[in-house]
Amino acid sequence: MDTTEKRTAPATTLGAPVTAAAQESAPPQKKRASTGATRLATRIEFRTTKALSRVSAAVDKGMSRYLSRRDASDLKRKDGALMDMPENVLRAAAKGVADATPALGDVSKLVYSRRNRKAVRRMMRALPSIPYFS
Repeated sequence: MDTTEKRTAPATTLGAPVTAAAQESAPPQKKRASTGATRLATRIEFRTTKALSRVSAAVDKGMSRYLSRRDASDLKRKDGALMDMPENVLRAAAKGVADATPALGDVSKLVYSRRNRKAVRRMMRALPSIPYFS
């Protein structure tokens, strides 16, 4: 064996790297069960993370739009960035708000579920009826 060649251990030894073929033949791991409270907490965490991710992406998009418009205004004329600042800020804010709007839907999906609608109906039936309207 040449000294520049690398020596490799056979795949049957302990601690050898697992190849893709060996992973395919292994049985799939069973998903761990969770309690109802854990599932609820997981759902809440997923929805809030998704909403916050949308909002932060929208803020980033709005800021990048403002910076590009500010630089373009500054190149057009002397003190262009200051003169066009209100318009650039408004356009960037409009873009950011438009991109962040779906985050409200993400949060409402968390609250508006079949279980919650049934609970609201039960509460409404428990209230006394209003005369003249029933």
